Amino acid sequence: MDDQFKIDEERKVILSDIEEFGCHLIAVDPDNYTPGFVYSIGLYHKYGHPEIICFGLNSEVTASIINHACHLIQNGEPPLPNQPYRGYLEGYHIQFLEVDKAFYRNYLGYAGRFYDMGFDFPALQLVWPDKQDLFPWEEHFNFDLKFKQPLLDRNANFKFYEEKDLAVYTTKQILEGDPILYVHHNEDGDWQFYSYLDPTLDDIKVVSLQEMLEIDPSLNEIYYLQYGWRAWRSSRYDDWQDERFKDESIEEPILKVNVSDLVKDINKINLNDITTEWEWLIAGYKKVLMLTKFGDMFLQNPNDEVVWLDTGTGVVTEVASSIAEFEEQLNKDEKMEEWLLPNLFIKLQSLNINLKESQIYGFQVLPILGGTYTVENIKPIDIGVHFSINGEILRQLKNMPDGTEVQLKVSNPKKKPRWKFW
Repeated sequence: MDDQFKIDEERKVILSDIEEFGCHLIAVDPDNYTPGFVYSIGLYHKYGHPEIICFGLNSEVTASIINHACHLIQNGEPPLPNQPYRGYLEGYHIQFLEVDKAFYRNYLGYAGRFYDMGFDFPALQLVWPDKQDLFPWEEHFNFDLKFKQPLLDRNANFKFYEEKDLAVYTTKQILEGDPILYVHHNEDGDWQFYSYLDPTLDDIKVVSLQEMLEIDPSLNEIYYLQYGWRAWRSSRYDDWQDERFKDESIEEPILKVNVSDLVKDINKINLNDITTEWEWLIAGYKKVLMLTKFGDMFLQNPNDEVVWLDTGTGVVTEVASSIAEFEEQLNKDEKMEEWLLPNLFIKLQSLNINLKESQIYGFQVLPILGGTYTVENIKPIDIGVHFSINGEILRQLKNMPDGTEVQLKVSNPKKKPRWKFW
């Protein structure tokens, strides 16, 4: 079955629906990044009325709303842009916006094909409010709904489902004029824009997403990259390709660090001094094997097993039956991520939050107290202060049941604390 036959068959179905119902509806499912939407084909063909598109609602609900609009159009009551209407969505107003043609190929592709790829037809976006009956452009609109329905009458030069000042990763080479050839949208939401694979930490810069689009406006056409998707091209003059092409020759441009980048040199640290406040938990352990840059320890216990001391929660976990097995486990990406936090380290490095020889990265609010593993909750701190304060706090908390309201008291730290708890 050739492509032209498929197009002809599609057109027959669309024309049949237009004749019977007044329009044909196309439903696009949401993915892990962009919202779903539904739009009409045929309102312009049959009634000379703009096609209608609506985002972010259940597809059945959206279809019924557009069908309601179709019935009103059939009865000579066409909706007009920029006016509030009731009767479409029970209990709420809706409004229609004129769709900028710059968005047509992004969202109205089948309609364009029906109209012989001219995209020379009008379209309206049906916009719904939040539960306070406020629209996205109104003050106090529910921010959590902002990217559930992009507003297609504006911002055609910034199509991303992000804030313009979102911090993204790039390299100094791109800022100096090299072309952007690789784009990656990480599973955790971070965007990376590189000119070559495997950039080094020394080259990484953090800029706003808006600045990236000012450098290369073609990025606006890969706004849709889902979490975990990538895009690439051979030169600045080529079209973007993305993950749907499944090109196994393209490697993901993800920053890489080694174990040595993520640990402190324990030969330069007085380990007996810093573990004093932890005797209640690790007394009798043979030796410290590793101290991470986030202040955790790996030790050998009396049975020669390797254990992980999490100084943010006060938990000791067996991770290997021997030192050899521990070293083997460290080569696994998932263990490295769990134990050494390489991605968080990369973010801190890219923001120039660096450590002195006597420092580690500490939590401003401990994870056991609800603190998060994010850049905002991290601050360089003296190694001795870290172990002294955390050991004392966690010793006081160790026997308390979950949910207990506590007051923290730190007695006689080795150095003046520079920590805040709230």
